[in-house]
Amino acid sequence: MDDEEEDEVYEAIYSYHTLWSWAFIWARVVLVLVEIVNDVNCESTSTAKFNYSNFKPNVVI
Repeated sequence: MDDEEEDEVYEAIYSYHTLWSWAFIWARVVLVLVEIVNDVNCESTSTAKFNYSNFKPNVVI
């Protein structure tokens, strides 16, 4: 195998590897964003369901 063929093989392996690397990075970014959105949604629904009858502030007049 001469140098040109060897370079082509390495280039193909490198491009394939970087493609998978970017795919995993973007998948992780999407998963993190989904987790954040789910946390925000859970917090907003839990605060909306806050029971004010149990809320007794300690106020001294």
